[in-house]
Amino acid sequence: MLKTVKIGPITYRVKLAKKVLRHNGQGLDGQIDYGQARITIRKGIDPQVTKLVLWHEIIHGIFSNAGMSKQDEQMIEILASGIVDVLASNPEL
Repeated sequence: MLKTVKIGPITYRVKLAKKVLRHNGQGLDGQIDYGQARITIRKGIDPQVTKLVLWHEIIHGIFSNAGMSKQDEQMIEILASGIVDVLASNPEL
């Protein structure tokens, strides 16, 4: 697992945690915190899912850097799945 990932001008720390919660207490598999430059992934999920969740959060970071404050979760999920699949299918990339 990466310890850091650079998205645009910001280097985010990548951490595993027992629980990842929204402000309303809802459980999540991952979350990006722009103010703390941190991506948190729920510990104990399958490594394949961990990779997918990390890409999901990275795409949020890319969109945020582009000034897109409103982001479509379905589109993020489609992109994350596609990127993970293409990278796995084409390791030379």
